Amino acid sequence: MTATLPAIDLESVAVELATGSRLWRDIRVTTSADDVASTPGQVVVGLQHPEPGTYQAGFSVALRRHEADVPVWITLMASTALAEAIRGDTGVAVWSVWPDSVIAPDGQAIAGAEAYEATDAMVVRFRVVFGSDGTPFGPAPAALEQYAAERPGVQSLVVEVLQAFERLYLRWSDFARDPGPSGLVADYASFCGSIKVEVEADLQNGGRLLGTAEGIDTDGRLVVRRGETITTLAPQNVSHVRPLAVLPS
Repeated sequence: MTATLPAIDLESVAVELATGSRLWRDIRVTTSADDVASTPGQVVVGLQHPEPGTYQAGFSVALRRHEADVPVWITLMASTALAEAIRGDTGVAVWSVWPDSVIAPDGQAIAGAEAYEATDAMVVRFRVVFGSDGTPFGPAPAALEQYAAERPGVQSLVVEVLQAFERLYLRWSDFARDPGPSGLVADYASFCGSIKVEVEADLQNGGRLLGTAEGIDTDGRLVVRRGETITTLAPQNVSHVRPLAVLPS
């Protein structure tokens, strides 16, 4: 079955995002996976077919560069916004997994985000996979069959994710970009399924680490305890992290 790319009403998206916004002002829709926001204030919404029977909403934003806007915290902020918006739209208890994924209660990865520094901006890229009927997230796991009758569309989800992200980012900015006082640490922890549980981390050096993820440190690294040994993992240290606990649905 071939998924049909949904129509995005650019005018209404622009109005919804720009009205009252302190960040977004230039919004466009594309079908090119290579078209990414690059100028501060820009939003690019891209729709592609990653595999037969699905399509992917890959949207990006660009923020004005600030020396304190480190990519790891912006990535954690973006995954928090994804989890918050998807929960709000579907009623399903999805969870972020450090550092950049969002999973369903059965562990299937359904969305993700990443932030990186560009020449004149901090770029944030979001991705969500949808099935052929417009329902997140590809071949739907059993947990996602709990959806209410009114299921989210791409347009509403994109708007809600970016509104949630703007709210988190502005509060972060208002509190001198300090993840503690700004509430970012607490917000991230409330949506994160890989904190206070046993995790298995595949390391970039080919190794594997098992232990209890105790939290996130001030540099956005995952703190893992195994016995008396504490290891801090930066995103570049790992290729994958899996919570070993059964997440609430």
